[in-house]
Parts: sequence; C-alpha cells; structure tokens
Amino acid sequence: MNNSVFQTFEATASKHPDKIAIVDKKYQITYKELELRARTIGSFIYSTFNNNPTVILLDRSYIIPTLILAHLYISKNYIILDSGMPESRLEKIFSTIGNFNIITDKKNYDQVKDYASTYLVNDFIDINHPITKESCKDSVCYTLFTSGSTGVPKGVEIPVSAFQDLIDSLDDHFCFDNSSRNGFVSSFYFDISVFDLAIMIGYGVTLDIIPNMYSSFPKSLVKYLNKNKITITCWVPSIYATLMQVDIFKTQKIEFLKYATFIGEVMHPNNYLYFKKYHPATTFINMYGPTEATFACTIHQVSDSDIEAYKTLPIGRPFNKTDIMILDGLNKTDEVGEICISGPSLAAGYLNNPTQTKKVFTEYEGTKIYRTGDLGYFKDDLLFFSGRVDSQIKHKGFRIELGEIENAITKLAYIDEGVVLYDSAKKQIMMFYSGIPNLELDIRNDLKEVLQDYMIPDLIKYFKTIPKNRNGKIDRKKLKEGE
Repeated sequence: MNNSVFQTFEATASKHPDKIAIVDKKYQITYKELELRARTIGSFIYSTFNNNPTVILLDRSYIIPTLILAHLYISKNYIILDSGMPESRLEKIFSTIGNFNIITDKKNYDQVKDYASTYLVNDFIDINHPITKESCKDSVCYTLFTSGSTGVPKGVEIPVSAFQDLIDSLDDHFCFDNSSRNGFVSSFYFDISVFDLAIMIGYGVTLDIIPNMYSSFPKSLVKYLNKNKITITCWVPSIYATLMQVDIFKTQKIEFLKYATFIGEVMHPNNYLYFKKYHPATTFINMYGPTEATFACTIHQVSDSDIEAYKTLPIGRPFNKTDIMILDGLNKTDEVGEICISGPSLAAGYLNNPTQTKKVFTEYEGTKIYRTGDLGYFKDDLLFFSGRVDSQIKHKGFRIELGEIENAITKLAYIDEGVVLYDSAKKQIMMFYSGIPNLELDIRNDLKEVLQDYMIPDLIKYFKTIPKNRNGKIDRKKLKEGE
C-alpha cells in the first residue's frame, strides 16, 4: 500500500479511534472500525477483482465512503455513479469507461450485470479476509463523470496527489475539533462530496449522511441539524436559498453551525445577509472550483463588507499551491477573461477522451493549465466570477455575455435567484427569477440603470422557486423547455 490519502486517514483514525466517522439513517461506524473494514474489503477487492477500475452503483449510505476507503487502501481507481441515473446515460458512461468491475445491489443488478464483472455489495461488505499490503498502484484516485457539451458525459480523472492537495489546503481555512460534525445532503457522484470526504479523512469530521426525508423539507432539515449537532455544512447556494424562501430562521435557527460553506453556484448577497442576520457567530465560506481542479481551488471568508464594497461576493484567493490567471485568448488580461488554473489540484485529463483533454488542458508559458470556460476578474487581489465563455450570444447585432446580465440581476434587492437564457429560435433573452412577483416593469427599469437597452431581457418570468436538478443546481434545461 502506497497511498498518501489512506495514510492521512490512518493518522486521523489513530487520533480519533472511538469517534463516529460515518452515520446514516440505519448505521454508524467509528474510525477504528472503519479503518479495519476498509483494509479488509480493500484486500478482498485486490485479490478478487481484475485490474480494471471499479464502478460503485449504490444508494447513498455509509457503505459508499467505506468502499471508497477500501479502494484508497489498495490504490485502485473508483467511479461513483448515481443509482437513479437513466439507463441511456449509464450506457454512455459504461461505453466511455470500457472495461470495469461493478459493485451494486439487488435492485440494480439485473440492469447492469451484462456490462461488466458484477458483484453484489451484500456478499462482501461484512466479509472476513486476510489483510494484504499489496496495491494496484493506480495513478488515478477516482474518476468523476460530468456533463459533456456533446451529450456524452466526460470522466474527469483525479490523481491521488490532487486529492491529497485538497485535504492539505483546507488546513489553512478551517479549525475542526472533536465535536465537528458535517451535514451531508448531496450524492456521492456529485463533486461537492469530495469536500465532505476530505474533511472526514483528513480532520476527523463526522460524516452525517442526512436522509432525503429531512433534506427535502426546510423545517425537518433544520430540526435534524440541531438534533444531531451539525457544525459544518457544504451545500450549493440554492439549498441555503430554500431556507430563506420559507423564512424559517424567524422561528428556528441552526444552533451549532460553525461553518456554512457554499460552492457550485453564485450565492446571492441577500441570501447570505439573511443567513448571517440570524447566525452572527457562523463563519461563511465561499469556494470556487471545477471538477477538473478537484472540487475547489479558491476560497474566501465572506463578510458584510464584501457586499458594501462590491455588491456581490468574491470567490476568493487561490489555495497556497494553486495559481489562477485570467486569459484573453493566449494573453493575460487585467480585465474580464477566462479563469485558468494551474497547480497540483488539476485532473490528469478526461478518461479515454484525448481530444477534449487536449482542448482544455493546455500550457501557458511552459506550465500545465486548465481552461475552465468561466469568466472572471481580479479586484483587490480577490477573484470574482463573471459568467461563462460559452454564454456569449449575438443579439440585435451585439455580442452579449449572459453572465453580465445575471450579475446585474443578483444585485437587485427584491430578487432571490435569477437566471438568464437565450432562445436562439425566437431571438429572445429570457429571464427567470424568484423573489417578489409582478415586478417585470421595475426589473426592466432597474436593469436599464446598469445595462445597455439591447441587454434587457425580452421575456421575464416569475417562479416561486427556481427549478433544481438532482444535484441541487438550477435546472436550466427545464427552464428553457418549460418557457
């Protein structure tokens, strides 16, 4: 075994042997028990499976991080997939992977058994097996699939060293202790889970897998957080926004929350201010990073002064070993440009996709960089997000960044969430928002104060709640189809 991430976990387990490492609605396991279980299962996998990567297709429970640690122990590449994925998407992913093993349950067995060497998780999760010190020595730690512009998902290959770099980088920004407990509401196939795993592995933070029956309802969620003394959350901003929309904190606060962390979307300043008003002792942390940079590469502790100074929230400064540059084409710029990342957090590339890898993993002045496709700029040494490169449209003869319109919308006090899309067939800029209804005229007039007339949305539609996808992000496809 030669894996720095598992060695980090061993050190954590030796410090907190009797602390609960993972808990779900049915089961809990201590660090000491988890280490033994990971070694045993990992040794069984090493002696039984072939050399191909392992797909883990299971419902969210303590079993998934246990299997992840088992693969970390033997340095074997693992791939988490969502058990609720449509079969057509699974087929595309399986085709991209090629040859693989799969661990699943009885519910999914018949669906996937013909694609690979298939193992039922119940057959060996409690198995007794001699512990080996041998390893597969895979350079790739895990592969995480994201959406592809061609309709074929891309498998992002994350090296062991990149995962370890994330764990190390968090040490400068968080202070965990024996009471630290993390409220996990995501799915393990979503890259936000990498943070949850990192703080469990590296810092002894209990991973509390919150059942969906609680996380889907704000009042139930807050009650669960309090009952289980949750001290840290790392959620997409839309989950925090849901709590604001029902004004829950007037009657029920999150009592033990030390860190409220968000990533994946732009946090609306109003949502932050609402949350902060009722939780003045909580530290709010905004992070930014694509899957290709191992979850996150910048971080910022948010304060009210950010909104006073910038009217929006910075996405922060790079982690210690990371460098961020803003490029306009092949040249650096002090204006808005593409956010490009270099450093040890970068992915190796895309699984079996050299064309796309070559397109976005390039070099700048002899250094490997990842071109994010995100637009941003630096101000006062802080990085700000400004939209997407591919959100540029041509409308009424003008080139327009839809992200610029969205940024203007987020600064309107009466709007909770705002999304801007373009209907190329109808030649319309479409705006969808939640907040105060029936304000179309006010919105247009206020936007005219900061935007050119040709940038004002042609269609403005109110939603009580903006639709979200399975990952909790804004479902832009559904918005466009339902327009």
